[in-house]
Amino acid sequence: MIEIFVYTLATVLVMFVFGSGLTLLATPKQLRKYAFWLSPWYFIFFIIFTLTTFSLLGFSTADVGLFIILFLIGLAIYVWKKTSRRFEFSLKQELLLIFFITMSITLNLSPLIRRHGFMTTVSMGNNDAIVYTLPPDFLTNYSLQENFYLDTSYGVSGILDSGYRWGPAVIESFFLYLFNLQGYQLTYVLQVILYALSIPLAYILLQQLFKKSTMSLIILAIMFTFNANMLYMVYHVFFGQVIFWGLSLSILILLFSYLDILEKSKKNSVLYEVSLGTASVVFFLTYHEPAILIFAPLLIYLTYLFIRNKEPLHLKTILKIGFIALLLGSVSIINAVAIDFLQSFGSDPDAKIGWELFRTRVPYANPFEMVGFWSIHNFEPLPIFLAIILSLVIVSIFVYGFIRLKKNDLLLCYINLFLFFVIWMGPIKKNFFAYNRAVTYTLPLFLIIFTIGLTELSKKGKVIKLIIFSSLILIIFSGIKLNKRFLREHASVDKSYISLQELPSDINEPIYVEENINQSLQHWRNIWVSYFIYPQIKNSRFPMKFINNEYALRVPSGGLVMIAKPVRRFQPTNVLITEKVWGNEYYMLGRICNDKNCLLKSSEDLSKIEMGKSAYEDSLLIKGWSVKEGGDTRWSNNKVTTLRLVAGNNNVQSLALETFSLSNDQHIQVFVNEESVGKKMISLEWKELVFDLNRPAQNEVLHIKLVFDKLYNQAQMGISQDTRDLTANFKTIKLR
Repeated sequence: MIEIFVYTLATVLVMFVFGSGLTLLATPKQLRKYAFWLSPWYFIFFIIFTLTTFSLLGFSTADVGLFIILFLIGLAIYVWKKTSRRFEFSLKQELLLIFFITMSITLNLSPLIRRHGFMTTVSMGNNDAIVYTLPPDFLTNYSLQENFYLDTSYGVSGILDSGYRWGPAVIESFFLYLFNLQGYQLTYVLQVILYALSIPLAYILLQQLFKKSTMSLIILAIMFTFNANMLYMVYHVFFGQVIFWGLSLSILILLFSYLDILEKSKKNSVLYEVSLGTASVVFFLTYHEPAILIFAPLLIYLTYLFIRNKEPLHLKTILKIGFIALLLGSVSIINAVAIDFLQSFGSDPDAKIGWELFRTRVPYANPFEMVGFWSIHNFEPLPIFLAIILSLVIVSIFVYGFIRLKKNDLLLCYINLFLFFVIWMGPIKKNFFAYNRAVTYTLPLFLIIFTIGLTELSKKGKVIKLIIFSSLILIIFSGIKLNKRFLREHASVDKSYISLQELPSDINEPIYVEENINQSLQHWRNIWVSYFIYPQIKNSRFPMKFINNEYALRVPSGGLVMIAKPVRRFQPTNVLITEKVWGNEYYMLGRICNDKNCLLKSSEDLSKIEMGKSAYEDSLLIKGWSVKEGGDTRWSNNKVTTLRLVAGNNNVQSLALETFSLSNDQHIQVFVNEESVGKKMISLEWKELVFDLNRPAQNEVLHIKLVFDKLYNQAQMGISQDTRDLTANFKTIKLR
């Protein structure tokens, strides 16, 4: 338990201490009063840019980490001893920010604190966590350059080779090197910290657009800490999006400050231009997908200014910043623009969204839900009339806040682009994934404007102020409700997965995982077993050969298979093992029996399958079978389903199936060794169907194929919320 608090505090302190000297030196004078809260993000910008550069040159984090640490510490000492630059503090506001940061971190680490007691990765269900865990492990001891020619696992190469999203992996690899940790221990904790540290950035931007206000700070911090839409991204470990919020807010802070200087003094600033150019490069190196939402409005705004005023200063400035960015990160930027264009105009509305919808009816968030007063991830939709009224109230407050802004011309460009994407991805393309991403990408900026509207309204009287603070209870309630759901429903890298580190290192042959046998198993389980047993660079442990046979498992007979022992919530994979090679409390590594000779030699009764009871069920059920559900039945989920049974010493003359279907128009045709033995209708109730074999069978493996007329979906039929396509359910299949 104590390690959670120690490493969390140490990570935060490192960001502030290591970033202090750099921030005080590099922060423009106009922003120096915010330097304390900018220091973690200056540190992040520096680490991502520096380590990525070194890594592309062939140096790993371990190669250069010590030099970077010494440089940053030396820089901090120099600034504190040789210069007069110091952090500026406003005690009340700094204490409030520290309070909300601590609250945010504690709330979001609650699964580790209350359920696990150690540093690990948790997720509300999405499997993206592995994408942000393996690459930092790799970059700790290897470089990006090496990744392009070494035969690395897909978990490593997927995001580094084609995605060019190096930032999250690079920044995490620094802390893995510093603390001597593994990726699975730090990934979730680090993104929770980064999310909390974006709260001060939002307040700094609010001050630039509006003014310093304790009321604004409290409202904005509550909305950030408990906004269910943003927490949902954190709980699904969308690390890239979490760090995007901080990077984009930092860029906007620099941008608005620089535009203010240009408008007042009509003079450019090299420090601002270099800072914005470098920050833009880091943005593209980290999470380039939403770049259009940050940079396109700026280009529109500058074009508008140029046409209206015929003033070339802004255009020259943006060209300089763009030139610096291209000079420093041309490869990543060009790649990002090409990929993002294809994704934007070629997105599939039916593509998997990466998480399960809480509600299928009206999943799209309206303005009332976007702000966080009502959650699409916790509650069913409000009545349409009420939703419209409440949304109009939210929009009115937002418009009121927008009117009170100092720089609303540029922000109008951001709002118009946001509305374009929301309308395009929502009503037009009906792509919830793209719609929800557009909403959550831009939500921090909209929360800031909405907060300004609430702050101005609070001046209208004590009653209005009381109503505002009372309404914030809804946001807090929605956030806590989602957190409680997260505590109940999350997946985790628990002690069973971690125990696989005990596996002997001298096993020099392929090790297969359960997914290679049964692809309907939970993916979370399979990716984390692979994480601990497969090295980052492929070697003899990686599966090399698979069998392509509709009547046999994919794993070669005699191959090593890692099988989980029965645990709560997970149904074990039941296969025939001939030899146990290794095992512990949670897993067993053994050689699988999968060919004809091995099956015939087995002393086990392989002539029948009792679903949920047979010890070798998954050795006999081959293709077209759905997941185990913990009972004594199992569904077929394909029109063509295969299995095999072994006829022993006694002659068998028939095949009996105990089954039922979801409709009385379902038929099943049975083939044994590719010969049809009959076709019958399946009842709506449990019934045994018997098919006589064309000839008696003895001492042979029978290949059985079940062919169905139709697939049924219980959700579409209104029977249940089960969205699987199914044919029939089975209790027993046996030879007689």
